[in-house]
Amino acid sequence: MIFVRILYNLSNRNTMRKSLLIAIALFSGIVANSQSYEWVIGPDNDFQIFFNCDNIEYEPMQMELSDGIFEYQLWTCTTVLGDSQSVMSSEVGSSELVGVTAKQFLKQEAASCERDFNRPTRESLEETSVEGYPAVIGRAYNEDDLMYMIYELVLANNRLYEIRMDFLLAYPNDEEINAFFGTFSFDVDPDRPAPEFIEPDIDWEYLYALLEEPEGGLSNYGIFSIDFPESPLVESQMLESAAGPLELVTYICEQGVNTAFMVATTDYGLGPIDNELAQVLLQAGKTSALENLGIMNIDIERELAKKTHPGLYFKGHNDTNFVVYEMYLVNGVLFQVSILSNYAYPTSEVSDKFFSSFILN
Repeated sequence: MIFVRILYNLSNRNTMRKSLLIAIALFSGIVANSQSYEWVIGPDNDFQIFFNCDNIEYEPMQMELSDGIFEYQLWTCTTVLGDSQSVMSSEVGSSELVGVTAKQFLKQEAASCERDFNRPTRESLEETSVEGYPAVIGRAYNEDDLMYMIYELVLANNRLYEIRMDFLLAYPNDEEINAFFGTFSFDVDPDRPAPEFIEPDIDWEYLYALLEEPEGGLSNYGIFSIDFPESPLVESQMLESAAGPLELVTYICEQGVNTAFMVATTDYGLGPIDNELAQVLLQAGKTSALENLGIMNIDIERELAKKTHPGLYFKGHNDTNFVVYEMYLVNGVLFQVSILSNYAYPTSEVSDKFFSSFILN
């Protein structure tokens, strides 16, 4: 089933800063006054839920499946903190349930829901029920984009209901979560009293620290942090190897036409390994890096360690390219940190600042 879902694009830290600035400007001193609650009741009086915002958008749509055209409805709103609340109600075609149980169908839809996030990590998925109907409730996050999701999927009367909250920076507390999910019901009562206002639990010190971070300052990329001169270009590609396909993720920041700063990660899927194998992989990584750059001359090479994880430092050059490298192997993940310059090595001040800022999270 193809769904229209709420997507966030916060991989650009400038976008996140703007969102935080707007949130703080709106939120400071006016938290309770700025929030407005509103009941939403399905068009067929089939469900009821309480939204914690007053800018609810409703969008009825249609989709074509093999056994007919089905309608679905989407309600969305965004709170003053940039978080999102949504409910989607959609018809389920009979062909979609052929050969699968309700639980299997819900788990398939859970995977589809999580794919809204780029490279999501599932934190949990539990079977449950809502007023006797089968349901699942899950959590997922994208650590790179600082986005977090909680969703509940309910299958009732040939309709799928997706109740969902997306959050910036962190999950909220249980009271905030229940103030939305806990109000979903198939027992519709327009006169039901509004739940008590739950003030969001905000770490203001953390928010202001993010805002005060200068462009190009120490940035968190999930499994590591580093101080790039400016926001890097992030790319992913699959490499063939004897052990099967491996994903290479690169973070590259070019400064002018003569210098490039890079971090690359490759997960070999080996988990913790002994020091002997680690040294073999580090040497293989060094050889591959130098061959790709056409560098044969190694000026300096020595072993390193970071948080007890084995590493390798080396400098090499040819007629035009001069490269400084640090590599670390952490539980089967190879980290390559490097500076590539034309015609000369970068100054010790530039190198020390970049390499010393590299942190394993």
